[in-house]
Amino acid sequence: MTVDNIPRLQLLNGLNTSVPVTWFGSPAIHPDGRWSVRVNIASYPNKASAITDFNDPARLNSFSETPAARFLLKETDRWLFGTFRTSAQTALFNFKGYTLYEGNIIEITGGTAPGDETGKDAAIEIFLDLSAKAKTLVSSKCGIAGDNKSPTIQLFTEKKPPFVSGAVDNPVVTWSVVFEDLDGIADIDFATLKIEKKLIEQDYEDVSGVFMVKFLELLNNGNVTMERTDTRLTVTFNTSYQQLRELIFEADGPPYPYAYAYDMRFTVSDTKGNSGVTMVPFWLGRSPNIWFSLKGDSPLSTEDKYILEIYDWDKKADLRWDTFMMTLDGIDFTGLFLDRVTKYMTLSIIKLEPTELGLNVIFDFDSKELLCEFFFDASGKVGFHITDYHGYSDSFEYPLSCK
Repeated sequence: MTVDNIPRLQLLNGLNTSVPVTWFGSPAIHPDGRWSVRVNIASYPNKASAITDFNDPARLNSFSETPAARFLLKETDRWLFGTFRTSAQTALFNFKGYTLYEGNIIEITGGTAPGDETGKDAAIEIFLDLSAKAKTLVSSKCGIAGDNKSPTIQLFTEKKPPFVSGAVDNPVVTWSVVFEDLDGIADIDFATLKIEKKLIEQDYEDVSGVFMVKFLELLNNGNVTMERTDTRLTVTFNTSYQQLRELIFEADGPPYPYAYAYDMRFTVSDTKGNSGVTMVPFWLGRSPNIWFSLKGDSPLSTEDKYILEIYDWDKKADLRWDTFMMTLDGIDFTGLFLDRVTKYMTLSIIKLEPTELGLNVIFDFDSKELLCEFFFDASGKVGFHITDYHGYSDSFEYPLSCK
């Protein structure tokens, strides 16, 4: 920036200020290929003089609203005015905005080539971003200290605790990460964003790379929306359960077979090095469980029966019964098995016992011969398999010898 260090009367918007000011002026800034923007800072001897000039009615009234020119922001300490081309395809052509800060008036002006009217949103973002940077410059050069606010991170979801997927009742998971910095959202250095996961009794594992790759994919596919204000950035995800799992973990799912309760830690710093951190429980459910308890073989069985237990700690509604399989040495015998179950139920040899978490199949076999008859006189591995609505599976195989 060029600096005029000689206090003098400075023309602002066609009006002479009431007191001398020191002038800081930037060369043209090009945020992208469409824009050319300049930033000027008028530094007053005291706050009162700056406030007087900022609130001068002549300055504010010099802008008249029409269909082709209107205020994009109009607040107590800042306002932004945009002028639009009057053509069949209107577009923001140029803008002028002012921000009042600590005895200074920040003036930001810019222009863009014709395009669609969404250019006004880009103008607001440019104005807020450069205003925040100008405030940082003023604070640095004028020794303003002690007012810096650390960034904060909050996570919200439609269910509590956070990140209960609701895969059974609601296949789409909606949740948001909200970054906030009262010094201005531009004060957050998102290059420092770090996402970590931690299983119980394990160390934190950095999953930032996996997260960002999947985030960009979801953003491009329309599964992510972002809303920005001067102090807040809200990132909202609308993801399937599988997308949610891939966002934090590898595509094949967690390597832990039964417990998917993680502590997730999000950390980000501002441009001054102050950090904000939040930790939330991240619940992805648990896989189903199958146990074939043969009489006298399992210390877990208190029944003098043969019991096939199928349950899910999340809820029995999470079990996908259409995925149930019974196999012999890996060959699918499900249809024949279910026919046998129906037949033996009519003989009162098999009983189904629903539980809160799943289903018990109780076999009232009084001899190994009856057991072998039921399982087709097989010698090999009897297997049971099922998948839940989270995509997790469990299998149980038992060696059976009937020869």
